[in-house]
Amino acid sequence: MDNHCYSCNKELHELFPGHITNYQFDNALWIEFHGGYGMFIDPMFDEVPRALLCHECAHELCDKIPWIGNLIRPEESHTHRE
Repeated sequence: MDNHCYSCNKELHELFPGHITNYQFDNALWIEFHGGYGMFIDPMFDEVPRALLCHECAHELCDKIPWIGNLIRPEESHTHRE
């Protein structure tokens, strides 16, 4: 996976550099899109369509599309706890 935000192209930094978990990025949101035969996304794709968003772009997504914020509840993430 590319280490840049899909929206703003900001470089994202791995939480555990050099380890097998090279897909975990600091304060990022990883989104995967799934579907099936006859659905909005057909399984003809070789790979699951995915996007990686930086922290700021993830908040922007939740602000612009409120049901996503309601679904993932970013106000409860570790970066927002007092």
